[in-house]
Amino acid sequence: MADFPGLQMTAAGRDLQAKAQTGVKLDFTRAAIGDGAMPDDFDPLTALVAEKKSLGLAGFELLGDGTSKLEVLLTNKDVAEGFFIREIGVFANDPDTDTEILYSYSNVDRYTDYLPAFGGATIVEMTFDLYTVVGNASNVTATINNYLVHATKSDVDELRPYVLPTGGTVGMQLRRASNTDGDNEWYDPTEGVQLRIHSVSEERTAVEGQTAFALSKTLTNGLAVYVNGLRLPNSDWSAVGGSQVVLDNALTDGDKVQFINNEEVGTASLARVSLDGPDLVYQGSSNHYTITDYDRFSNYVVTTNVGTATRVNGVITLDVPADAAVNDGIVLTVQRNDGAMSFSIALGEQTIAQPQITSPEHNATDISDTPTFTASAFQTYPANADTQITATWRLATDGAMTNVIWESVDDAVNLTAITLPREVLEESTTYYVDVFYSGTAIGSSAHSEVISFVTKSRFMEILRPSITAPNHNALDVGETPTLVASAFETYPADSDTHVSTTWRVATDAAMTNVIWQSSNDTVNLTSITIPADVLPEATTFYVDVMQEGEILGDSEPSILVGFTTADQYLPSVIGEPWGGGYYAGIIDSGSLRYVLIVAPRSSGHSNQSLQYKVSDTEDLGALSHWDGKSNTAAINDAFHPAAQFCSNLNIGGFNDWYLPARDELELLYRNLKSNTLNNSLGSRDGGDNQGENSNSDPLGIAYTSVEPAQSVALEFKFGGFEYFASGMYWSSTEGGAGVHLHWWQSFQNGQQRVFNRIYEAHVRAVRRILI
Repeated sequence: MADFPGLQMTAAGRDLQAKAQTGVKLDFTRAAIGDGAMPDDFDPLTALVAEKKSLGLAGFELLGDGTSKLEVLLTNKDVAEGFFIREIGVFANDPDTDTEILYSYSNVDRYTDYLPAFGGATIVEMTFDLYTVVGNASNVTATINNYLVHATKSDVDELRPYVLPTGGTVGMQLRRASNTDGDNEWYDPTEGVQLRIHSVSEERTAVEGQTAFALSKTLTNGLAVYVNGLRLPNSDWSAVGGSQVVLDNALTDGDKVQFINNEEVGTASLARVSLDGPDLVYQGSSNHYTITDYDRFSNYVVTTNVGTATRVNGVITLDVPADAAVNDGIVLTVQRNDGAMSFSIALGEQTIAQPQITSPEHNATDISDTPTFTASAFQTYPANADTQITATWRLATDGAMTNVIWESVDDAVNLTAITLPREVLEESTTYYVDVFYSGTAIGSSAHSEVISFVTKSRFMEILRPSITAPNHNALDVGETPTLVASAFETYPADSDTHVSTTWRVATDAAMTNVIWQSSNDTVNLTSITIPADVLPEATTFYVDVMQEGEILGDSEPSILVGFTTADQYLPSVIGEPWGGGYYAGIIDSGSLRYVLIVAPRSSGHSNQSLQYKVSDTEDLGALSHWDGKSNTAAINDAFHPAAQFCSNLNIGGFNDWYLPARDELELLYRNLKSNTLNNSLGSRDGGDNQGENSNSDPLGIAYTSVEPAQSVALEFKFGGFEYFASGMYWSSTEGGAGVHLHWWQSFQNGQQRVFNRIYEAHVRAVRRILI
């Protein structure tokens, strides 16, 4: 068989292979050979240049590296007139048209072989493998002609160990006992053996002008070549691989050529090398082959006719230059000791795979005036051989793409998807679109197949809404956030009326696990508050919104907005149990904000003074200062019982309780007032009006007779389990000129005064948490 270079796909083959990437079945039907001359361009071929014989497929294998292997049977049966085999092709069925197309093609040009007519001295019956690209398609088959399936040498070799005679022991060998078939016997090799090695030869009859011969019995290694009984010097012929000979001088019709190994009962060393690696390689690639029967005691030499081949132990690296000619193919030769074996490897051109338009579908209808075109991912052969830099999108009014009305050329942003701007498309019109990709090194892909679509009869639509609050990727979001959407808009403006909105909250960006929604909500059209107990703390959620019009139906869902809830939710209702006590409000300290928590009455309330009654010699001013608690002084030493009572508490597992400062105590009265009595009015000591509080959030304003009113927290109303007694409560804040004076507040009417700390009054501990 002629030494063909790698098969190349035709244009029709590439189109069919692209369909196969989308799941369309790729079915190889046959191969064929001919004697046609080398064409200028393989791409437009739909048939062989001069087909002479159709070849059936005897086997098929999908190799998993983007190629497939077809086993083809060649005989000269039915060949009435011999011919030179110059071209070969693989055919496949196109399921869209149910017609056979020429999928891939190769031509040997000068390295031809002659297929003689049937009935002569030479009978040809051989199998060979063809390798062709299928990409990443998985639904690939071949039409196998069962009557062509035959046992190969490898099939027989697999059976050979099982048909040996029974008996014998380890170390014995087999020999014939007589000339009768099957009369074999085991013997001890130490007895000695007579060995005769015969020559292996094959004879061919040349046709006019023939120079190339493909060997079927002999090897080029250790070969002797005779023409009409005269041996040719080795300088008059050359070996191509391990199985093809090319003579320097053309022969005449009828010349007898004999090829001989083991001449004159000589010997020949066989390579005995097996390789595992790709049968198809690409320009500019580095490929690895494993010598599966590697012997570290043998000597190996590797050579290649294309690129470079190097070996490290049992691994051969074949580096193919980027400018290698794809028509030549590669012969990798591995010499082991005195024998050599050649391997033919197909060489493919680095290419960018033809992209495909995936959306909209071909022949889609009812398309809006701003469709989004989506195409398949950027892919190369071999994989990762290049990086996409641009895409070129085209829109036309005809399938031949001659009347392009809009395009985005060398678009470096919209690589695999692009949205068409308004006022390009007209209503009820058929359009056609294609795309091609460009890489940094290889160049550009082929144009995708053209797809068509038909636009809507009317372009009125509801514009896609958006979520405006919370912000995308917002953090520390509360338990009951308010979702806000953009205003209802239509194109053209005012062509519909907003009637409802659908809100959704999910735990995944695909919106498959929706945990809360308000569907067709006619009340919350542009904002809605998520209720409590829906969103767990420290969790990421995703929201979208869809608006519905009275005429046009639903809009497209908004782009997703994600947010993450706070690690711990703040309480929302005054008097709510929280943090070991009860939520009492928000207090500021400089630039910091805190949640103020009041201790339970049962364990955090007492009647204490701020100082023991001691002699006049005691230092009554021994106070440490407290940074941040409303800019007041704190009482922290053992001489101050009220402060010590609070700091010694451990309630709900918390031990950071303390005596409240003046403004914290005021916030407790304002938010948790127990009675319905009128409040004290006028100025407090130091000039401020009763109730003014610059450290509360919101700011406290001067009391009126009725504000603050009795607390709405039931437990804190008079008679409840947590109410404040109608008396004076100590704060930790110093007041007046004397160091023995401190602020207290009446929880009967809210009056705020300074008083001598030696007197006993109510004490209610607090703690706070930084927001």
